[in-house]
Amino acid sequence: MRDKKQFMELKKLTTFHIGGRAKYYYVVNSIAELKKRLAAIRRRKIKYYILGSGSNILVQDRILLGAVIKLGPGFGKIAHQGGKIIAGGAVTIPKLLSYCVKHNLSGAEFLWGIPGTLGGAVMGNAGTRDKSISIIIKSIAGITGLGNVEKIPAEKISFTYRGSNISDIFIITEVELALHKSSIHVIKKKIDTYRQLRSQQPRGYSAGCVFKNPSGQSAGALIEFAGLKGQTNGGAVISQKHANFIINKNGQAKAKNVWELITRIRKTVRQTSGITLALEIKTWGEFK
Repeated sequence: MRDKKQFMELKKLTTFHIGGRAKYYYVVNSIAELKKRLAAIRRRKIKYYILGSGSNILVQDRILLGAVIKLGPGFGKIAHQGGKIIAGGAVTIPKLLSYCVKHNLSGAEFLWGIPGTLGGAVMGNAGTRDKSISIIIKSIAGITGLGNVEKIPAEKISFTYRGSNISDIFIITEVELALHKSSIHVIKKKIDTYRQLRSQQPRGYSAGCVFKNPSGQSAGALIEFAGLKGQTNGGAVISQKHANFIINKNGQAKAKNVWELITRIRKTVRQTSGITLALEIKTWGEFK
């Protein structure tokens, strides 16, 4: 199959508005097409990355020498029967919640404000401080790097805080969620609660929370305690509103600027609090 798009500018496709070009970039709309692309990638013996909405990632400034795969509209469908939803991996969280409101389905309201796709949310076990998407997952389906289609029940997946044991190269094509019927009034009231909660987060080009919250503590509070709020590097700035966000001010920051801030934060928090912060965002490429 001939490559249609090469050297795609990833900066245009990430919420950070940061990143170099991908040597190979594929949008796929069916299982058959996805299998063909994976077969080509295996022949080239190159790494591949799975792109959702472009949130939660920091992409290197240089050319990314692997392939980037994005699930297209063919994986963006939703259907339900009773309280069970079957949704494609490319369904965005806002689209999922709109569907839930329309069909009086409750249980996913806590996901409001998460900008990514359903597949990405499952991989990173997205959610709030006290709830994660794993609590409503019944099963996932997807394709391995070898092109094998697999369906995995939730009980066979080990979910952790903002993570799981799902391989980074497993492409989630479908998710089954267990929700329940409720009134539209109750659903909207719950959504409003999470809307207010997330209104405390800063606006601007970012990848969301940079670090995971250590057990029983707040990464943002630790960064603020370390005196780092508002510090800048190039066009990157540690948010004054929420210190666990790094903002790409005016869209001019490079990945290098963000990485240097991340390194500074880790070092200073370790010195002031004795805690080594773990990254919540994913990095694509090489960072030292």
